[in-house]
Amino acid sequence: MAGKRHGLGRLWPSAARLAARAACRVPTAVLVPAAVLVPTAVLVSGAASITAAAAAPAGLVITAFSDAGSYIGNGVPQEFDPTNASFGGTATATGINLSATGGTEGSSWTFAVNPPPGAGFHVGYYPKVQMAGIGSQAWGYAGLNIGNSSAGCGGRITGWIEVRDLAVSGSAITRLDLLYEQHCDGGLYAVFGEIRMGEPQTSGLIVSSSSITWPLIPGMGTGSHGETVPVYIRNATAAPVPAGRVAVQGQAAADFSLANDTCSGATLAPGASCGVDVSFAASTRGARSAALRLPLGTRTYGVQLDAVVRPGTTSLTLHSQPGDPVGQGNSYSFTGADASFGDSGSSLSGFSGGATPTSGAPWSVAMFAAPGDILAAGSTYRNVTYYVPLTAGNGLAVSDTTYVPCKTITGSFTVRQAVFSPVDNSLQNFDGTFTQYCDGASGALTGEFKYDAEPVTVAPGVSNLTAVATGTGLDITWANPASSGYRYTLVRIVPSASPAGVAPHAGSAVYAGAGTSAVAHGLTGGRTYTVVAYTVDQYGNASYPAEYRVAL
Repeated sequence: MAGKRHGLGRLWPSAARLAARAACRVPTAVLVPAAVLVPTAVLVSGAASITAAAAAPAGLVITAFSDAGSYIGNGVPQEFDPTNASFGGTATATGINLSATGGTEGSSWTFAVNPPPGAGFHVGYYPKVQMAGIGSQAWGYAGLNIGNSSAGCGGRITGWIEVRDLAVSGSAITRLDLLYEQHCDGGLYAVFGEIRMGEPQTSGLIVSSSSITWPLIPGMGTGSHGETVPVYIRNATAAPVPAGRVAVQGQAAADFSLANDTCSGATLAPGASCGVDVSFAASTRGARSAALRLPLGTRTYGVQLDAVVRPGTTSLTLHSQPGDPVGQGNSYSFTGADASFGDSGSSLSGFSGGATPTSGAPWSVAMFAAPGDILAAGSTYRNVTYYVPLTAGNGLAVSDTTYVPCKTITGSFTVRQAVFSPVDNSLQNFDGTFTQYCDGASGALTGEFKYDAEPVTVAPGVSNLTAVATGTGLDITWANPASSGYRYTLVRIVPSASPAGVAPHAGSAVYAGAGTSAVAHGLTGGRTYTVVAYTVDQYGNASYPAEYRVAL
């Protein structure tokens, strides 16, 4: 896919892009060096009142990456830190409102993040977000609103936030590590990044990210590519800092590649900077995770790298019979390795999506039940007509952009799988076959569209999860399931006794593999940690979490 996901544009006149889902079944994990394993944290209890606005906190580093199809950012990475930007705003236990001006692109951005109504921030994962603001967040939804001087969300926001680390004094946040993913106005593509405040490597010797999580994009299967993002190192100290060889290590190191490396072997004079670009390409379904190793001076620092790859299959196959004017008698087959896929407005009543190959014309596919009917797995929908506008009967339309749309369509389609979110009825999984006759032609266009089509299962989980404190570490053990579908276990750790939420890609990674023990190092005495373990099956589905809480 040439390194980026390309937008499909508007496939049909009435189609609106599907909002990306925050919740996922795909885990992420990696072996992380002890020096960068888990930050310290303070759990915030209840809401804290804000009595006065405060100056922008010191030690701020903010990244704002974006997919190429996102109209906020449009694929241009942004990084703001004390050496290149000015900051304003406040950060309290009940709301974060920050502005950043300058940065790597000389732009102006705003970052608003709120906890759910009636609560303060807690360490943990928040899978549901809405537009940040008084009165605009429903109960249980965190608030998020990230924009720049050129673009912002019109009102609807989906995505997630994760508070990795948090400390407060009174109502003011003094230390924060927060990751976010935002989708605007039902958009497929995301703005994603990290807000760090008072954390290690946010002043002095600055590392621009401590963790990067590529967005969950529906239709991203094997062979998919995430956006290339930079990691910067800036020497704001008074002494030179030598850099060793930058490398990627961990379970899925081969899926993450480095380019434009100006750091390896360099000596950073005071005031100097270097950088390295990190790219992601999925080699298989499920969790893809690794760690970027940065040897700087006498220490090695780490940036956790996570990417969520849907476990399902996404593909489009087409077979055109002689006489079919759309396919011209040709056959086509597209997967995530040579095309990008999108859902451009599916609902309970129909599927509307398409494929944009790396070479050749894009294809669009629409299969809609008659007005008042819904898609149902195992059903065949006959006597179809051209679906725009669909006033009666079932609708079908399959075409590439080089062919003028058919004036009349006959044929049928069969739904093999159709799974929708119980939260907002958004499409989760789809598999449909079709037979289309265009304008009375004797030859048909047949094919199949799979969109995250998968066995909808929950992997069997681990048993007997325990963690024993050993000074500033934990000895963690568990038993793996005796299941033929079992692939591996992943272990994450959250510095809180009661996290706001957990997820397979949330928290700091400890272990990924088929073993039954792991050791976590470099923890903080006096803290309570939650160890979370998942298993992953042959499809890439994750189990329900097993949790164990332990105090050091």
